[in-house]
Amino acid sequence: MEKLSLYDYLGRAAGQKLGNNVKQQADKEQVPVGWRKIENKKYVGNVLLYPKEFLDKYFQSHTKAIVVFSGGQDSTTCLYWALNRYKEVEAITFQYGQKHIVEIEQSKKILNKLGVKQVIVNLDQSLGFLAESALTSNGDVSQTNKYGLPSSFVPGRNGIFLYNAYVYALKTNADSLITGVCQTDYSGYPDCRRDFIDRLLETMDNGVFGDKKSNLKIETPLMYLTKSETFKLAEDEGCLPEVIEMSHTCYNGERKYKHEFGWSSEKGTSEDPFCPACQLRANGWEEYKKQYNK
Repeated sequence: MEKLSLYDYLGRAAGQKLGNNVKQQADKEQVPVGWRKIENKKYVGNVLLYPKEFLDKYFQSHTKAIVVFSGGQDSTTCLYWALNRYKEVEAITFQYGQKHIVEIEQSKKILNKLGVKQVIVNLDQSLGFLAESALTSNGDVSQTNKYGLPSSFVPGRNGIFLYNAYVYALKTNADSLITGVCQTDYSGYPDCRRDFIDRLLETMDNGVFGDKKSNLKIETPLMYLTKSETFKLAEDEGCLPEVIEMSHTCYNGERKYKHEFGWSSEKGTSEDPFCPACQLRANGWEEYKKQYNK
């Protein structure tokens, strides 16, 4: 029985650890936990080999994914997650007047390294113009807005992103949309919840297909993970160095200081405290080291 690594089967460097240490959330997430139960698989060094017949069958139903890709920690982890599970992957990136526009430049660097196609959609004159958020203005991202939510919350952002990505996925015959939203260590954003994602998909299907449903699914690999567990998933998917060195999460949009967890605009001191995104990432990194003995 012929056995192949995903590197050989897919012809790319990403994709050597599929199913290895994936968190079991099968009842909530469509993750291929069954990959760890495949008979006749074996390791050669650190590379896991799978029966070719299994790979052929799996990729018949996992041909193409569209990743909503910002260039941040979460979407970079999701990008590699997708590369480890789909035969073809594209990225869709949104420019919406965000002050941390450097994340788009980082997204280009990451995707160029991997040879992944990127589509950049400009929403400056829609979401960027209409939405009130400290992320698209000179406001303080550490404050609270008039709705009692973090001032960095951009009303409608994930819904608009996903509707655009949904339309593009239909155009390109993709099987799946993948987004890095998370309701565990999230910042209180209502559009990061799985309930919202499910309702949005139902609404989009209804608006396009009426009473019928599309075959398109929205996968959220990080939905039930803490930030610590997201770092561990990045390690398992083979992209922790890229997350640390290349991704950008800081709301204040500069890559001034290199920390263990990655780049930030702030020193992380009492005089120069982290923005909420960097603080979440810093806390997650410390917990990751403690939890996994790093």
